[in-house]
Amino acid sequence: MVRALALGLVLAACSSSEPPKPTPQDTPYAHDIGHLCNAEKESGALEQPEGARQLHIARWLPGVLETQRAHDFLVALVPMDAAAKAAALRAEARSVGLEDCTLAAAWKPETK
Repeated sequence: MVRALALGLVLAACSSSEPPKPTPQDTPYAHDIGHLCNAEKESGALEQPEGARQLHIARWLPGVLETQRAHDFLVALVPMDAAAKAAALRAEARSVGLEDCTLAAAWKPETK
């Protein structure tokens, strides 16, 4: 009886409708994506006038990104419109285990 109850609890826990929370990766690239996602705050851009924030971030990022892969990702974002940038950045953040990305939300709020 106890075994059946324990098995039932394990199965119930495994069949949760919520997806598992991502585990942030501890890699230089994951750190770079974290810097990108938090660029407004980390760079001090939030203290700048709204129209100057993107330029402020663009000047700050090259000095903090450590990997060529992150630089390449950033270059790939340039020709995209705001919605596509936001989607790509959210996807990349999730791929390295980040739950949210404030810069992506600034470009285009996620609809639920």
